[in-house]
Amino acid sequence: MLRTIKLKNFRSFGECSIDLNSINILIGGNGSGKSNFISLFVLLNYIGKAKLRVWIAQKGGFDNVVYKGIQENDTIDIEFIFDSKKEDLLNVYGLSIGATEDDYIISREYIGYWDKALYHEPYTLAINSLGNESKLSSYANSSSNISNDNYIAGHIYDIIKDWKIYHFDDVSPNSGKKREQRIEDGYSLNEEGDNIAAFLYFIKKKFNDNYQKIVEAVRLVAPYFNDFVLEPDILNNELIKLKWTEKDGIKEFGASLISDGTIRFICLAALLLQPFMPKIIIIDEPELGLHPLAIQILSELIKKASVKSQIITATQSVTLLNQFEPKDIIVLDKEKNGSFIKRLNEEELSEWLQDYTLGELWESNYIGGRY
Repeated sequence: MLRTIKLKNFRSFGECSIDLNSINILIGGNGSGKSNFISLFVLLNYIGKAKLRVWIAQKGGFDNVVYKGIQENDTIDIEFIFDSKKEDLLNVYGLSIGATEDDYIISREYIGYWDKALYHEPYTLAINSLGNESKLSSYANSSSNISNDNYIAGHIYDIIKDWKIYHFDDVSPNSGKKREQRIEDGYSLNEEGDNIAAFLYFIKKKFNDNYQKIVEAVRLVAPYFNDFVLEPDILNNELIKLKWTEKDGIKEFGASLISDGTIRFICLAALLLQPFMPKIIIIDEPELGLHPLAIQILSELIKKASVKSQIITATQSVTLLNQFEPKDIIVLDKEKNGSFIKRLNEEELSEWLQDYTLGELWESNYIGGRY
């Protein structure tokens, strides 16, 4: 599990540190920094693929990534602290990126381990300096991968290389969810869910118990729904399209005749009930287009999934917020010195929660994250 994130001069964050739990529900007003915080995980995914230059270019250059621009700050510092495979030890990964005349350079990249019971600071080893791309993947896959340092690098790389930011909002007629999909692309769910038919087909064929749980979850949200029809195209058995049947009916319907909210929920259910859970699941505003009852069911799926995966999700939904405990909530606010991030304190809110819900406290701006 990812335990702690430390940031300095990253996008809208001047300097902050936040501890993460198994469930992390991000709330905040427009412009508070939620999207910037989520983008941090995209950045780490690019770093794992040695494509830092691509990510920075997509953001318009280093000047657009560093807090307040390079005239005020010329270095970004990022540090991630993870659980390790050894009890009582933590693994550390850090990166410092500095401005140059040509845009940026990695001034330091390091890995390390930390026994907090014995030491105040982690042991770290520099694995890169004065380069434009991360050396984490090459260090993790080194042919001399027998040292403790290589082992740590490999562990961290295995975690971040598969990070995805899931957002299932596009349900337009031309979205991949409603079109034919290649069956061979169904071994893992894409970020946008545009291979959902192929993914469900794979789960049904190989993990039918999980498939039945997905079907049952969809029935709770759409009582008219009976089951998916998941068969290869009769003219091309390499392709498949999402179809379904109603209860007490034999007619097959296409995805265009499922409500937009139901399609989004199908993707969410498949993500959270799949047999091979990602180490970290990051979902951006999963409540879009969902009925309040569907949001309540979604919250239960998140709680169950958090037993096997760490969940990080940003939301604007009072209904979703009300399904969780204060310890699950992270609040972002925009202040004079940039984005401010904090986790709610359950003890401080205990008396208020006797008379008000978390959503009501959020709407009144008592817990912040509203404006």
